[in-house]
Amino acid sequence: MRGLDASDVGELLEAYWGARPLEKLSSAIHTQTEGNPLFVGKMARFLAQDGVPTATDNVDIESLDTGLPEGIREVIARRLSPLSLYANDVLTIAALIGRDFGFAQLAALVPEDSAQDLLGVLNEAIPSRIIEEIPGATGQFRFSHALIQQTLRENLDVGERINLHTRIAEGLEALYGDEAEDHAAELALHFGEAVMVLGAEKAIHYSLLAGERSLEELAFETASGHFDWALQAQADSPIDEKKARTLYGYGISQGFDAEMGKGLVALDQAFDFYFQNGDYVRAVEAVSNAPTVDPENPENARRLRQASR
Repeated sequence: MRGLDASDVGELLEAYWGARPLEKLSSAIHTQTEGNPLFVGKMARFLAQDGVPTATDNVDIESLDTGLPEGIREVIARRLSPLSLYANDVLTIAALIGRDFGFAQLAALVPEDSAQDLLGVLNEAIPSRIIEEIPGATGQFRFSHALIQQTLRENLDVGERINLHTRIAEGLEALYGDEAEDHAAELALHFGEAVMVLGAEKAIHYSLLAGERSLEELAFETASGHFDWALQAQADSPIDEKKARTLYGYGISQGFDAEMGKGLVALDQAFDFYFQNGDYVRAVEAVSNAPTVDPENPENARRLRQASR
């Protein structure tokens, strides 16, 4: 059975609380629970612990994405407990890979002598509706509910999570081989989570690639996130070619996103580096590609003339 739609979730919350919630609150609960009536009920009771939310309450909606009410944890734990210990371990790895994952990915991350046991995991997890096959995608699976994936992730302590991300980052990079850069966003996530073990070099490399791919797709907010992470990782480093490339991408993405002022500062720094190092083509690009560039602005005009000589 499919989950309730957003309007139905609002009606169900009203039935629990006796008052219609703010649309943004019911929408946030719908997003997190995917309309599952049981999870909606657990969330309603959790939020009502300090009093029934009303249309005038200032509920911290962002906090709904962090941590799960104990009741939901218990329901999911009961779904997972009949599975074997090995199945739970494999599903935990899958949860860190993402909501969607592939058999080949899992096979690359478990010891060779236990790869065959993965079929047994599928035979346990699919009938239990923990995961499901993705129609039309052979060997691809999805957690049947995002909260199951979230629960498995949150069951790990910090050290376990970092070690698993380390294992996943190295395993998937080896699996993808020459095509690793086509999976830049995925690898950026895992190498980013494994920085304490593996260092930041590969995380920065894949974050830059992921940001540039997102720019090509005009996904400016996503690009901004990748470039921002890479820039923070290089915060204590002098500007070199890699950092200038990061500043350039960050500047372009921020200009189209929310922080135009920060973007222009970043493009300014990229311009200075390229100009001082004789890369006048990129220096011109850093000025002329700024989203708010005004050729009549004396400073912009000066920089364009300076780099075009």
